[in-house]
Amino acid sequence: MTSNIPDKSVLISRDGAVAVIRLNRPDRLNAVDEAMIAELRAALEAANLDPDVRAVMIIGSERSFMSGVDLTLFHQDLDRAPETAARLIDAFHRVLRSMRAMPKPVIAGLSGSIVGGGLGLALACDLWVMAGDARRGITKDGAKLIMAVAGAPVPKFTVVCNGSYGAGTYGMAGRAFDPGFMFTWPQSQVLVMGAEQAAGVLTDIKLRQLTRNGQRLSDEEFAAIRDPILQDYREQSSANYATLEIWDDGKIRSIPATRSA
Repeated sequence: MTSNIPDKSVLISRDGAVAVIRLNRPDRLNAVDEAMIAELRAALEAANLDPDVRAVMIIGSERSFMSGVDLTLFHQDLDRAPETAARLIDAFHRVLRSMRAMPKPVIAGLSGSIVGGGLGLALACDLWVMAGDARRGITKDGAKLIMAVAGAPVPKFTVVCNGSYGAGTYGMAGRAFDPGFMFTWPQSQVLVMGAEQAAGVLTDIKLRQLTRNGQRLSDEEFAAIRDPILQDYREQSSANYATLEIWDDGKIRSIPATRSA
């Protein structure tokens, strides 16, 4: 079972009874895009169905395991950036859930940067093998805490109460933890990044594009770009949207407090 085509985002090879899946976007520090997600899911399915494969190892190419979401995806169509983010979350969660359900052990060979979705992918694996140059996107003790909770042999229930973005969504509060139930509080927010952060990043991208063309924006023009992005991200990071997309098992109903006479 081999698939070593250089321009593919995911390469597959064999080392004895181990299927080695290599994330292959070194120029982007293996940042994830939709093509990589699809190829990773196909590679995992192929390894799972191969009777000669006893275990699976996921590694990154060159300087990174995975550096999170490829932000250049949002450059292509700023108006549809929230939809792109929501689509990425849904597709990536499907991969994580399929990994958790695999009967064969999945090992993460960690090196370089491990950020955002990379941390979520590592947490969905059964075992970590970490190189000396591995740089996690959270503190060392925080990583130990997450692994302890993820591997605890007790029922787990997730309630997302506030903001859950990036690594928090992929690894700490999402389906990668394989909770028995996952609910959202009415004011919770779930997405690749928060509305303010996303608006700042995407507006900055647009400003850089205009600056290269010798253009400048007035305050009103700046707000006309930033405000719709804020609105879209706030709508698509809401608890209602997460439940409609089946990212969770339901939104907790908020009951107003009543005062007794």
